[in-house]
Amino acid sequence: MKISAQNGVIHVIKAGDLVEFSAGLYCEWEVTKSIKKHYRMGS
Repeated sequence: MKISAQNGVIHVIKAGDLVEFSAGLYCEWEVTKSIKKHYRMGS
C-alpha cells in the first residue's frame, strides 16, 4: 500500500507495520493488496 502525502512524501506500508499520521494530514491511499487496517481516531 502506498500513501502519498500532500507534500509529496510517499510512504509504503505492509501488513504488520504500525504507522501514525498527524492530525489534519491530507493524503491519498493506493491499495495494491488487501490488508486488514485498524484505526484509532483522536488521542
